[in-house]
Formats: sequence, C-alpha cells, structure tokens
Amino acid sequence: MDNKRYFSIGEVSRLKNVTIKALRYYHNIGLLIPAYTNPENGYRYYTINQFIYLDIIKICKQSNVSVKEIKALFAKADTNCLKFYLEQKNEEIHKEIKKLEQLNKQIEILKTAIHSSEDELMNNGFNIQTFKDRYFLSLPTQDGELNEIKSFDKLDEKLGELAVQTFQYGLIYSCHHDIGKSVMYFV
Repeated sequence: MDNKRYFSIGEVSRLKNVTIKALRYYHNIGLLIPAYTNPENGYRYYTINQFIYLDIIKICKQSNVSVKEIKALFAKADTNCLKFYLEQKNEEIHKEIKKLEQLNKQIEILKTAIHSSEDELMNNGFNIQTFKDRYFLSLPTQDGELNEIKSFDKLDEKLGELAVQTFQYGLIYSCHHDIGKSVMYFV
C-alpha cells in the first residue's frame, strides 16, 4: 500500500451506509473495484475518491437504474455525460412528484365527496351548498341520453387536460320563485 488514506470495506460500509455484501458484489461485477486488495488475505480497501462513485451508485439504484446502465456511465468516464444523466433523472423525479401530488389532491377530493355523500344520505338525499370560489365548465349539448353522455365525455377529457378531477357530478337547477318552477340547467 502507498501513503494514501485507505478505508477498509467495513469502514466504507459504515461511512456510506452500504452493505459489505453490496461492496463485494460491485467489486465482483467490475462496477466499483477497490483501490487496493491485500494479496495475502484478500481484504479490500477504498480511497475517499471512490466515495463519489458509491453516492452515484446509490442514487442510481434508488432511481431504478440497472447495474448495466451504471457500468456504462462509469465506462464513459465523462463528467458532462454523468451530469446530464443525473439532470434527466432529477426531471423524472420532479414529474413523478407532480403526479403523486395530483393523485393526493384527487384522493382528498374523493374523500370529501364520499363524506359529503354520506351526509346527504343522512339528510334524505338533499344537499344545499353555497360556493364562494367555484368554477364550472359548461358544454352545450342536445337532448337525448346519448348526447348527454358524449358531452360528459368531452367535459371529462377537458378536465383531464386541465389536470383537475373533482369526481363530483350533480344537478344544477335555477329556482324561479315568482313562477313557482325549477328549471334544470345541468345534470
């Protein structure tokens, strides 16, 4: 061994939170070869410069990157290529976070709708609400059940584009007190 500071496989395992088994596996497949292996006892030693590779391996593994892909990245030995690859992974993660946040919102809306439906059932099926800030999408339709279904499909499609899902459908009536009549506006 030369004068560099070497870390035993056990020290690396503790410092970088990687199992010894994983380090041995990385060595056996040529992904991360120790800086020095004692020829007498086979003990593996690493330098601090190799820690960055372990960090990259861990991040890639958490991002479901195969060992083969990681080896290909290391084989290129191109810092710009690695930075670009990590930026792509970062974008993918942000997209996934957005999808999960949207799913979380949809679940909360659905839970609220279910709770509201339960309350309506307890009140003989009626629910009267006043909304302060509420937006409605409207779409003209022709009479007939099939045309109404097509209109619902178009509205659902538009809501999907806007990434807004409410899961709430209902009836909107206009009450004309002076003539004692209610007119259905929306189903």
